[in-house]
Amino acid sequence: MTAEVGPIELLREPLAHLDDARRPHSLREHLHEVAAGASRFAEAFQAGELAYLAGLWHDLGKYSGGFQRMIREEHGIDAHIEGDTSGPRDHSTAGAIHIKEKRELYRWHLGQ
Repeated sequence: MTAEVGPIELLREPLAHLDDARRPHSLREHLHEVAAGASRFAEAFQAGELAYLAGLWHDLGKYSGGFQRMIREEHGIDAHIEGDTSGPRDHSTAGAIHIKEKRELYRWHLGQ
């Protein structure tokens, strides 16, 4: 669900994307919606909890300054973004890096 966000909130809230009507979809909301959907799907094979976590992590890299700058520039949204925004804009591998670095915390999810 894409929520209407006012101009002040738009400048502060990390964005996942803008829909066809140019309404912003907050990254936090997007990650939780995907996680819930993945969990429902994976319950059929007893992997709901792991799927929920994967849903949370799938776009983790969208929190990066580079991605947030890119999405705002592409949609004409002027915003000051703290931190380094010059790095790579790859958002798809951050979740995989996260699980690799935290694998001991999640090992019980993987049945090991």
